[in-house]
Amino acid sequence: MEITFDINVKVGSFKSGNNISTLSASSTLVISGTNT
Repeated sequence: MEITFDINVKVGSFKSGNNISTLSASSTLVISGTNT
């Protein structure tokens, strides 16, 4: 599942363009869901 999260984060960064802040928040959200 870690790989999927990584890909999702990469895609999010690409879609955002240059929003590292959003990327961090998105990555945390994905991790939280996976942890649960």
